[in-house]
Amino acid sequence: MKRLYEDRNIEIRLDSINKCIEYSWKDFVPSDEYIELLEKVYHYSIQHKCDKNLVDMRNMKVIPEDVLEWMQSNWLPRMLQEGIKMFALINTKSIIANMTVGKVVDGVREIGSDLGLRNAFFDELEGARTWIAKNS
Repeated sequence: MKRLYEDRNIEIRLDSINKCIEYSWKDFVPSDEYIELLEKVYHYSIQHKCDKNLVDMRNMKVIPEDVLEWMQSNWLPRMLQEGIKMFALINTKSIIANMTVGKVVDGVREIGSDLGLRNAFFDELEGARTWIAKNS
């Protein structure tokens, strides 16, 4: 596992064996920073030819509404167009964040259903990594 980027909001890693970008959210992230960080994930996914993302949301607080809308209308369609095939998501501990994550998942299902996108939820990192590895 190679660390590609880290700041106070996120850590982004590369699993080159499984062609997966892993990212762990650390806390609440303001909208402009959230979008900037998702753009980093997008570019790393393309740069390293990764078709999987593992998203660790255990410490995430909430996704701002404007970011949700941007993800569904802009980021997710671009990710899918670039060949992302799988999202493994580690559940957040925050009840409020769970509600916003549900909106993201609905968007992923709606946008990705015709493109064969697969996603699964996990409570722990190892379960998500195992799922990614089995489907690589």
